[in-house]
Amino acid sequence: MKRQGGKEMRRIIIVLLSVYMASVSKVAAVETGEVIFHVVDLWGQPVKYRVVSFKHRRDRTEYVGKFQGLHGAGIPLYNPYNYELARDDGSPPSESLISGYIAVLEPETQVTVLGATGPSCCGDVGEIRAKGVIESLPSHSGPLWVTIQSPYSSSRRQEATVDPRGAFTLTETLYGNNTLVVCAGSDVLAAIPLIVPKGRWVDHLKVDLKSKQIELGYMKSR
Repeated sequence: MKRQGGKEMRRIIIVLLSVYMASVSKVAAVETGEVIFHVVDLWGQPVKYRVVSFKHRRDRTEYVGKFQGLHGAGIPLYNPYNYELARDDGSPPSESLISGYIAVLEPETQVTVLGATGPSCCGDVGEIRAKGVIESLPSHSGPLWVTIQSPYSSSRRQEATVDPRGAFTLTETLYGNNTLVVCAGSDVLAAIPLIVPKGRWVDHLKVDLKSKQIELGYMKSR
């Protein structure tokens, strides 16, 4: 009976060790994924950049060696990272450096960021506060406003209150590709593409809610 009991105990120990080793091997096998950066200008055109740093936020491990240009492979999943991108066309790094933070949680993570913006890409024309008016405005109650948002960056956004006549004034110069959204309380009245050609500066705009069209007026070059 003792020998039989000893054999049974050995079997149990072996099974437990096998389960433990299997769980350890799963933990040891780190899951990895790809990270792909897209760097564009305000019109969505690609800008030549490269990754110069990609560090784990907690232990500061550097993974820049995993990148070729803007494409990285073998990046450990479920971790936060700080990144730095620099122009790949000979521009001084101090003038072109882009930094930020991402969490890599999926097998493929895509990140779109803006390259050089503002006067450095569009000409130094100063601040132009464009005047706008909304036509075919339906009767409404509650606040009315417009939001202008770039599709390439959440930070490229501005809002303006619309008065009872449908007039509004923007607080920042308009550049590039945007979407203009007209809101009345909890209702979205329209979402219309607003595209400013390169080298042009908008000083007034007319929004027709009926046709869902925007007519842009440009100032003369300075």
